[in-house]
Amino acid sequence: LAKHHSVDAILSVGGGSVLDSAKAIAAGAHYNGDVWDLFAGKGELSSALPLFAILTLAATGSEMNPYAVVTNEETHEKLSIGNDYTR
Repeated sequence: LAKHHSVDAILSVGGGSVLDSAKAIAAGAHYNGDVWDLFAGKGELSSALPLFAILTLAATGSEMNPYAVVTNEETHEKLSIGNDYTR
């Protein structure tokens, strides 16, 4: 949806899981393949949309690091991404 609607930025409102999902969306919006490729090491993250966060619970530390941990419900894999573009 972010690609389709050409959004300018991502706003995350919630806790760490919401912020990690927002980081994945921000990264995937600039990637020309399936965003899961970035998590599986099949693609390279070279940019991301700007990301803003309103934290409702600061417990995971996701707001302080570039990493995002996401679960692929289809494959039951839990993988991470992270670099300066998702900081």
